[in-house]
Amino acid sequence: MIALLSFIFLLIVFIYIKSPRLSENEPPLVPYTIPVIGHTFSYFFNTENFIKICLKEYGEPFNIIIFGRVTTVVAQKYIPEVTKAHENFDSFEVLKEFAPFHFILDHNPFDITDFHAKTTREQISGKLSLHFDKMQKNILYCLDKWIGECNEPRSIKPIWNFTNHVTAKLIANICIGEEASQHEDVIHTFADDILEFYMSQPDFDPSNVNYNYFADLLIFLIIVGIGTTGKSLANLLFDYAGRPEYWDELYEEASTFNKECNGKLALNDINKMIKLDSFIRESLRHTVIVPHTVTTDHYTFSNGYTIPKGRNVFDFSEDCLFSESQYGPDSKSFKPFQFVSQNVSASKVDRNFVIFGGGRHACPGRFYAVLVLKLFLYHVILKYHVRTENGNMPKKLMVGPISNPPEESSIFEQRKEI
Repeated sequence: MIALLSFIFLLIVFIYIKSPRLSENEPPLVPYTIPVIGHTFSYFFNTENFIKICLKEYGEPFNIIIFGRVTTVVAQKYIPEVTKAHENFDSFEVLKEFAPFHFILDHNPFDITDFHAKTTREQISGKLSLHFDKMQKNILYCLDKWIGECNEPRSIKPIWNFTNHVTAKLIANICIGEEASQHEDVIHTFADDILEFYMSQPDFDPSNVNYNYFADLLIFLIIVGIGTTGKSLANLLFDYAGRPEYWDELYEEASTFNKECNGKLALNDINKMIKLDSFIRESLRHTVIVPHTVTTDHYTFSNGYTIPKGRNVFDFSEDCLFSESQYGPDSKSFKPFQFVSQNVSASKVDRNFVIFGGGRHACPGRFYAVLVLKLFLYHVILKYHVRTENGNMPKKLMVGPISNPPEESSIFEQRKEI
């Protein structure tokens, strides 16, 4: 009896300690039944319906409990506000919990996020013309090595593993690979600018240059590049393979440019492929959520609600990406060429296209990532017929609000000239 009473007492104390304590004038907290668990199951297993019900009943922003922590949710109305308030929000803060790099690297890469952004923006996305031929060569190498000639249909599964290999080779060769060592102009500009920025840091000691710092930076860039671009490549490939009704138009555009440039594609050529670009933007639109975390003492929304320092804020980006006012009543349909007439590139961010974030914290590597997607799909279209196992578009795997590539196989077969 004493043991039972002790257990009950400790349970009550635990629940009390873990119970959320909201500050004054916070967004409304959605009611819940089970302490600590809160809304965790509803959020991860019924995300869309749960969030939409909450938006209807409480408006935005509102608070929910996920794994015992208070999380503020914003949707279409306040996502632009969050993305613009770059002094208050930082997506890297959320990633710290899911990617503990400090356990495997000598330096915590999240402590130098400005360095990563500058490096990516200026040395990778900012020098696409220098990297272009090498990227194209490596994509063809990957297709030959992991897919091959495919005179007979070849099944590839899991496709995400293949696209991760492609992404890894591309980014590694830009940063540290043996191929990059043959391009002295790339090596010098990449290394010199990193060194210059490193030397400009307040704590730089010329008598004690830490080369592990550079190694950690490159490892971080490679891992992040694989995790994001690899998944986008896999999703893109399924979006193409599962929709045969669009193959002819995409092939016609790709083959036309291939003939015009005599098989020697240049950066300007790929940028002129408006159908390919639109298809990729639509594929990206069918991906969801960008997390942020409050990093200052507090943040006050324009409607007066205030949230404290350290509060996780999740963007229900689906509300923007499938906005009926922007994309029509069939906003959830896959409409690959809807951006052709709008003169909007796949890398452009706006309030209804938040895949790459927005404001100051918009992904600095998005130009590089989109170019990878373009080059990859362009060469796949010219080289192969690709289809899914059942000939239709398989469902993507949802992990809470995040979409992952399907687990089905992709069937590759050598394209035969007519």
